Order: sequence, then C-alpha cells, then structure tokens
Amino acid sequence: MGNLSFKQNKDRNDLSIVKTSSCGLTEYWNQKRQDFNDIYFNNNNFPPADASDFRVTTILDEGSFGSVALTTHNRTGTVHATKVIAKKKIVKGHNVQRMLNEKRILESINFPFVIRLEYFYQDNSFIYFVMPFVCGGNIHTHMKRHGPMDEGKARFYFSEVLLAVEYLHKLNLVHRDIKPENVLIDVNGHAQLADFGFCKHVKGRTFTFCGTAEYLAPEIILRRGYGKAVDYWSLGVLLYEMLANRSPFVDRDTGKLFSNIVTGSYSCPLGFSGDVINLLRNILKVDVTRRYGNLANGIRDIKKHRWFGDHDWCAAFDRRVTPPYVPVISDTVDTRNFDAQHGKLFYDASKDMFGDIFKDF
Repeated sequence: MGNLSFKQNKDRNDLSIVKTSSCGLTEYWNQKRQDFNDIYFNNNNFPPADASDFRVTTILDEGSFGSVALTTHNRTGTVHATKVIAKKKIVKGHNVQRMLNEKRILESINFPFVIRLEYFYQDNSFIYFVMPFVCGGNIHTHMKRHGPMDEGKARFYFSEVLLAVEYLHKLNLVHRDIKPENVLIDVNGHAQLADFGFCKHVKGRTFTFCGTAEYLAPEIILRRGYGKAVDYWSLGVLLYEMLANRSPFVDRDTGKLFSNIVTGSYSCPLGFSGDVINLLRNILKVDVTRRYGNLANGIRDIKKHRWFGDHDWCAAFDRRVTPPYVPVISDTVDTRNFDAQHGKLFYDASKDMFGDIFKDF
C-alpha cells in the first residue's frame, strides 16, 4: 500500500462543519467538578477493604510496574479486575507519592467512559486497586486479533475516548498515557479509559517526563512544560493506530522516533480518507498553539470536524450509539478477550517490611 507523506507546515486549517451540542450539560459538569473536588481535595476517601474479602484467581495482564488480576469478592461473588503492585517495587522506585496520587484520582472520578475504583486494600507485600472487570479486553488486543479498523469503527471508539478526555479535562486532570492498551471494551461494547498511573491534576503547566514513547507529545520530549494539550496529541496517535494498526511515528531507534515526533513527520496510508487525514493533521500539530483541542473553541474543534459528519454527540454521551463490536463472553469470569498470561499469583509476606510508609493509603 502506498503512503501520503508530509511534514507539518503553516498552512491554513481547513474549515470544518459547524455542528455541536452541549446537550444542556453545564449543570452536569458543575456537579461533576464539585463531586471530584469534595473527594480529591478533602481526602474523603472511602474506607479500605480487607484482604480477606477477596480471592485472586487469574492473571489478566502483566506490566513492568504491576499486574492486573481477576478477583472475586468473597461475600458478594462479584468479579473484579484488580491492579496489584508490590510495595517493595514502589519504595525502590520512589513511587509512593505517585501511587497515592493514583488512588486519590481513581476514587474521585466517576464517569461512564472512565474506569473507577470500587475498593482498595493492602497487605504486607502489595497494594490492590479493585475496579470493575471490563471483560472485552483492550483495543490493542482487539486489533492484534482482528486487524486495523475501518473509519466507522474507529470513529465510535475515538468519540467515546474523546468524551472521557473531556470529562478529565473539566476536572483539570491530564491523563498522559492514552494508548490502545489503556482503552478497554466493556460487556456492551463501549469504551472505558483506564490506567491512571501517570494522570495528574494540573493547572497551568507541568514538566514531568512520563508516558509511553510512541505517544509522547513533542513538548514533553523537548521538556518545555506542558498541559492538557498532550492528551489531544495522544488521541491523534490513537486514532491513527486504530486505522493503520501501527503508530505514525514508530521507529526501533528511540532517537529517530523522537525526531519524527518533534518534527511532526509521518505518513498516512492511501486508504485513509481525506477527512481523517485533515483531522489528524490538525491534532498532530507540533505547535501546541495551533493544535486542535487547545484552541479557543477547545474540544469543539474536534467534535465539529467534518470527519464526524452527522455524529450525534448527545447520543454518544448517553451511550445510545450502537457499538460496532460486542465482546463474546460465556460467563462473568470469561477471560477469552485477554491474552493468556502465565504469571504467578500473589503471596503475602508474614511480616510488614515497610512500617508506616503506606499508612496514608
């Protein structure tokens, strides 16, 4: 397949269709901000659960920092997905404050398109974030099995993740790690944005170098300070990857990868429509002052873009748009939509080696 290649330049943005709706959400967003602030800033966290309340059964995913396990609540029988992180690794990596921040954010957010915390507990060796089991797997695994998406399918998932980002930004939260692995598909086929390990409450700019290399915005790599606009850049990379099944800037050499990102150099397959190429060009802007999502009209510039055509954003917000794919499951513990893992289950040490380090959790 051929490619259309270009470097970014200072051409005038093409006009997009004028179509948007607030769906009468002003009071809703105000309430969501108040609900978040009441918990996040006042430390109104819910009481911790007890380790004996849960039974770990299956490893769902393994990462460099922690694992996700299928767990069952012993009293209710409800199945959950639990993020498990070793205290030793947290302390060794000087990440105690980061993990406490992730917990505060997870227990403070509540929105249909983002994952939420249902319980938290710890034992002598691990901390456990207990969340709903989103049984459809993630976008990365879905594409690995089914290949790249057509634009209609990608539009559905992109629109729901965009709504998740809109919610987070209303709360001054920047996710900083939007990628296919962190977009889950629920039992009904809708998207949920997950993994808040790099999420941060930001007013103004922050300078932390973090995220996943292929999805980093140029301003992160250049260490110039950044804000919410980095999430829009990652959304652009996500959209491209859903359509092409590869990152626009991918390169085995990290230096070349970062060079491609900071110069905004990438190629679009010839199968991409002109409308989606235009949208990508306006989101993947190296100049943050010209990037869609970060202009005077904010996220509306993306929602109104002609690639969305007559997309009903109010219906999307209410989850009334029919998903293009509904995961097949046989029961509440069916893990067929996840890659098989062979990690060991978690065994608590007989003695707490970390004293008061985790007492604030």
